[in-house]
Amino acid sequence: MAWSPKRRMRAVAALLPRRRLHCTLLVAAAAFVLALMAVSARGRAPLPAGVASDADALAAAAAAAGVAAVAMPDRSPAAAAAAAAGAPAVPAAAAAAAAAAGAAAQDSVARDAARDAVRDAAVGSGSGQILLVPERHRHANLAVALKTGRDVALERTPIQLLTFLSDVPNLIVIAEAPGVSVGAHQVIDVYSGMYAALNTSDPLAPLIAAEEAKRKANGGVQAPAHQAKDKNNEAVQVNQASLGWKADAHKNLPGYRELYRRFPTADWFIMIDDDTYFMFDNFQEHIKAYDPDEPLYFGAPTNFKDCDGVKKFGDGPKFAHGGSGIVLSRGAVKKLMSGLDACMVRYKTCWAGDVRTALCLRDQGILLLKNLTGFSSDPPSKKLYRFFEPCLLPISFHHLLVTQAQRMWDAESRLHQVQGRLMTMADVYKNWVGAQEEMLIGHDRRGGDYIRHAAEHAEDCVVLCQEDPKCVAYSFDGRTCWLKSVIPVDYPNPRVVSGVISSNYVCNKAVPFRGRA
Repeated sequence: MAWSPKRRMRAVAALLPRRRLHCTLLVAAAAFVLALMAVSARGRAPLPAGVASDADALAAAAAAAGVAAVAMPDRSPAAAAAAAAGAPAVPAAAAAAAAAAGAAAQDSVARDAARDAVRDAAVGSGSGQILLVPERHRHANLAVALKTGRDVALERTPIQLLTFLSDVPNLIVIAEAPGVSVGAHQVIDVYSGMYAALNTSDPLAPLIAAEEAKRKANGGVQAPAHQAKDKNNEAVQVNQASLGWKADAHKNLPGYRELYRRFPTADWFIMIDDDTYFMFDNFQEHIKAYDPDEPLYFGAPTNFKDCDGVKKFGDGPKFAHGGSGIVLSRGAVKKLMSGLDACMVRYKTCWAGDVRTALCLRDQGILLLKNLTGFSSDPPSKKLYRFFEPCLLPISFHHLLVTQAQRMWDAESRLHQVQGRLMTMADVYKNWVGAQEEMLIGHDRRGGDYIRHAAEHAEDCVVLCQEDPKCVAYSFDGRTCWLKSVIPVDYPNPRVVSGVISSNYVCNKAVPFRGRA
């Protein structure tokens, strides 16, 4: 005589120890087993009372287990409605069993077991359509400003708001003009009237007047600027003729003021561009050793000239490249705010907002720290300036196309939810580059050397690099093999042979993903 799922549950419960912790844990485990049985069964189990669809069943299960869910295509109308609230469609019996376990769990350990049962039931359904993700608003210690322009906001920012920024509760979107919205996000104008409030002239006043005249002539409508791409379709190209670009330098400092005004208790204040991809879970792993009350300034170290009297690269302080992300601690932002008005006037003609930020911080005794590696000023491709050590946790990439941002989100989410770990540079290399030439004649790869060997032929370098697990690339100048622990971008050089040993660029250490609520 076949037992119903309900009868099986009762039989399992009758065998449980009396202690509540053990009881709820075993109930959760039993629910998981039943969920997998339901997934593999040919027939569909009847829906529980009050549950109208598979999506409703999973929504209840996810709520009981403390997770949220994301749906993929092929949804019924009811499932699509549930998906809008964050719940996908999965087999109803699996969801119902997991929901029962979550509801029965009265302590955190048991709830964790029930939560994992929901996730595993969904991922294990074999449909290839479902991934559970953590609850939103996990990064409550961060405050983030997304910097955009009026003419590109609607084209660039939605992919960011729908993917990696969806986990950030303390978020603002800033631009140089009023009257712009992206979905539910009202873009904050941090530029208009700024210099008038400081009793100083606006360097862009003539340009803004001309732009407004064009808008009025066009019926008050600003035509959206199409996202320019490079000739290889691998990166966003900046439109330096746009008002958004010309006003960009004037947004960083008032943007930080607005960010601090809204979220003064945040630990870390981050500003990114509208073509940046930022890995907040990786960043949290990097930053956990630092005290946010200390005045700390992080980002991709970059040199500048033609601001503050600097005539040669390297003569001025290094600044954090804005497109890679500017990170300030609470202690640094407080100091920045103390002299902000005077600083905004002092450097108002400097051509770059990220440089102005560095100069204002310098004036407050804060210099860029080089402790955090992982900020990249390029998109993930063969042209990336440098693939650092394979186990490095990347923090950011810049100039990503919308399709690249979606692809990065898919890859990162898959690692988090299926493998339970954070993304490494080796993962980025595998997903975006793959195997490269072991011998490339007439090309050099500069930097990253850790040892050199005398050699007669480039083939000797290939063998030396293959035999050393630390070696992932090399350059051969005719007499010497320069072995490298990173993969620098290649440059033409007729006197050099270089190559990459892709099989060595792997990471055997996993950093757990800690994002589940």
